[in-house]
Order: sequence, then structure tokens, then C-alpha cells
Amino acid sequence: MLKKIVKAAYVKGDPLQLVDFLALKSGLSKAKLKEAMVKGAVWIKGKKRKGNFRVRRATAELRNGDIVELYYDEKILSVPEIEITELQRGRGWIAYFKPAGVLSQGTKYGDHISLLRHVEKKERESFLIHRLDREASGVMVVATNKKMATDLSRQFAENKTVKIYRAIIEGEIESLGKKGTIDLPLEGKEARTDYQILKTKGNRALVEILLHTGRTHQIRKHFSMKNCPLYGDVEYGPYRGQHYDLPLVAHSLTFFDLGTKKPVTVEVSGDHVLTEIPD
Repeated sequence: MLKKIVKAAYVKGDPLQLVDFLALKSGLSKAKLKEAMVKGAVWIKGKKRKGNFRVRRATAELRNGDIVELYYDEKILSVPEIEITELQRGRGWIAYFKPAGVLSQGTKYGDHISLLRHVEKKERESFLIHRLDREASGVMVVATNKKMATDLSRQFAENKTVKIYRAIIEGEIESLGKKGTIDLPLEGKEARTDYQILKTKGNRALVEILLHTGRTHQIRKHFSMKNCPLYGDVEYGPYRGQHYDLPLVAHSLTFFDLGTKKPVTVEVSGDHVLTEIPD
């Protein structure tokens, strides 16, 4: 599938409208370029612009000195949107169930399969507070005003939230015991993961996890370091070159709600709850 990156500066005499300019510079059809714009794969930056930002309007007019960037990846752009379910909302926040395969936020190659873009299309304001791996699923909260965004960001930064996950692990299960703590440093920083094994099947186990810190890939790294990687984890387990849905679910999230002045807990339910261990 076609993959192309184009970076070009607009100068006087070039086509003024964005889609015409990119058609000239990329050789792609206007139909493909319009799709790429809508899905967030086109960026503009310039001396008279504020930062580097996505442009979705094909008829946007360029200015002298503008740098246009196209990150065209047919494989990414062809991925269909995945249904995202709203779980609960309050004043200034909305909690969603993020399915596996959905990004928390977009990349330079697009954002049409991201949770944040889903919210942006429905709400006046939206602020990403935390992230889940693309391969993981579960509860995510997004703020819808600046005041709540600031407070929720502080709660996450100060570890004031309660984050409970469920996962399927495999390997040397007996060495973990029924419950325990993994406190091996990650990224040169303190990292703590509490766990309790809910049930086992052969060399696999369903485990419930309480995160006290939020290091990148903390759960996946910690259990891999204990020779019990997540089942199907192609990055930290023995599954190189293969593809599996990652059995890692953000089961519940508890945080302080500024609107009600009380803690609120949002949990997954129904088929989204991880309960079974694969054979």
C-alpha cells in the first residue's frame, strides 16, 4: 500500500488552495488528498501561524512561507473507524470505553481512529488527560473544559487517582504467589504495581492490577520482567512478528469530581469485563 511523505514550502506563484498545492507537489489525486485531510494527515506551519496544526479544509488558502506536510499512509487511512462507547459523564468530563485498536490521540499520519478526535467532533472543547496503549482497552476520561482538565491532570500527576486493570499473563505463574507487588524501577524512576491473581488455567492467569505509578508500558514491562508477560504481547513477550489482541483492560478508574465534590468510580461492564482465560 502506498506510503508517501511530502514537505513543501509555499511560494508566490504556487496554487493558492491547499488541495491544489498538494496535488502539484505529491502527484496524488484530489480525492485521496481530501480524504487524508479529513482524517488528519495534513499539517501546516509558518512564521505567521501559531505552531504546527492539522488542516482539514481542502480550500484553505496558503500564505508565503507556509510549510505544508503530508503524511500519507494508505494502510492507516484505510482503517475503518471503531465504535467508541460513552460510559458516564459529569460536569466537565466524559468517561469512555476505548476499544483495542483505537489510539488515545492521533499521530502525524492521522487521527480518525483516535478517542480524542471522536470527542472533538461532538464536544465544544476536549482535553486528553491520560493514555492507554492502542492494543489495550478500557476506561478513559476526557475533560471538556479547562478547569476540569487542569484538575484531572494534577490528580494523575500526583497519583491521586485509583487505576485498576485486568490482564491475562502467562509463564512462571507460581513464582508470583496469589498476590504481591512488583516495584522494579522503570525509566530510572520508581514504579509500583500491585496484583492479585483471580484464577489460573495451566501456565496462564487472570490478574487484577492496581497501579501506583504510571510509567510507559508499566504493566507489560513489570510482568515481563517477572517472566510472566501478557498473553499475546508482541513487544514484551515471545510473540515477535505475530498479531494478537492484547488482553489488558483498564477495568475501573476513580477520581475526584469537581462538580459533585465527591470521588467517582467508572467501571467497564458486560462483555468488556475481562473474565475468561483463553486455552
